Amino acid sequence: MRKILVSSFLAVMVLLGAAHAAVAGGWAVVTVDPMPAAPAAGTPLDVGFTILQHGVSPFTTTKATVIIDNGAGGRAVFVAKPEGTAGHHVAQVTFPSAGDWTWQIHPDWFGVQDLGKVTVVAAEASTASVSSAAVTPVVDTENAVATSVTTTRNETEPVSLALRVLLGAALAALVALAATELRNGRRHVPA
Repeated sequence: MRKILVSSFLAVMVLLGAAHAAVAGGWAVVTVDPMPAAPAAGTPLDVGFTILQHGVSPFTTTKATVIIDNGAGGRAVFVAKPEGTAGHHVAQVTFPSAGDWTWQIHPDWFGVQDLGKVTVVAAEASTASVSSAAVTPVVDTENAVATSVTTTRNETEPVSLALRVLLGAALAALVALAATELRNGRRHVPA
């Protein structure tokens, strides 16, 4: 019986370790390149950004996208292509009309990065520069400074948390079973 308990305990510990390793790569930092001009309706704009897994390792993918939405049914998705240094991507984005748009970057399997609002100007105002009010920066509350860097976690994180809870419950049940077996084993020991 002891061999079964020890084997079960080791199996649960291996599963807990595997669950932890499975979520180890679940976050990234995305840094958006500065924009040279305010976006103009109908004019393509190169939106560059760098993806760093764990904020350190460059992450290059062909599945990163920029998503724009005007809140009134106007929505478009633009695929970014790797360009330049490792982890750097560029999407050619065209806002179809002037006005306020929200935009996001979806860096492959990592969670979506909200970039806030951007004010798109009419085509004739395309040479205007981006004002500080045109792009809403994301605030990094950990460092308490305004920045264009956003930290995200993998969208499957709640599943991973549930797996950890279940494995923890299995470990607790195994410990309770072991305690019961040890208690029962002492009762049956001949005197």
